[in-house]
Amino acid sequence: MKSFQALVPDDSVRSRIEILGTSATVWHHVDAAEDRRREAVGLGAIVEASQLDTLLSLPVGMPVPLAALTASERRRVARLPAGATVRTQADVVRAAVTPVRVDLVLVHARSWRTGLERVGRFAPFTARVMCLPANFADRDLARTHARRFGVGLAFGSAIDLDVPPAPFRPGRITSARWRFKERVYARLRA
Repeated sequence: MKSFQALVPDDSVRSRIEILGTSATVWHHVDAAEDRRREAVGLGAIVEASQLDTLLSLPVGMPVPLAALTASERRRVARLPAGATVRTQADVVRAAVTPVRVDLVLVHARSWRTGLERVGRFAPFTARVMCLPANFADRDLARTHARRFGVGLAFGSAIDLDVPPAPFRPGRITSARWRFKERVYARLRA
């Protein structure tokens, strides 16, 4: 059996939050510099998908001439929340970056079907583990389904893993992935 600590970086912190319609334990790391920057400029979580799409179209920390943007792009930039960018009369510089790294999500359930459904909501975003009751009867069936879907599996207290999760390979950042991180950030800062 493998422990959860072996799955997450040393700087990962554990918090229990409500996210994606379920209660989950999330191992995460808040970007301290981004958190301080946001606090200083009064910027909280950015959860509007269109705003995140706009931010993703801008490079971080590099001035983009407003004249190089289309009228539609300039309107979208103008609608961004204060503190997400730094604007001058001639340029816009993206300041916002993802405020949190999510390393692992654990969801408790009474059945493997419910557990897979709940933990499956996190598949595009992070590694996942479901925890079933210690007295769960059909452990072999639960193990089979957990392995099939790359979901880690624990029983009872969830201290040790019965089945480790498949490694999460994030790929490029998308507005959906960024939005998930912003939602986690919002819950952590609530």
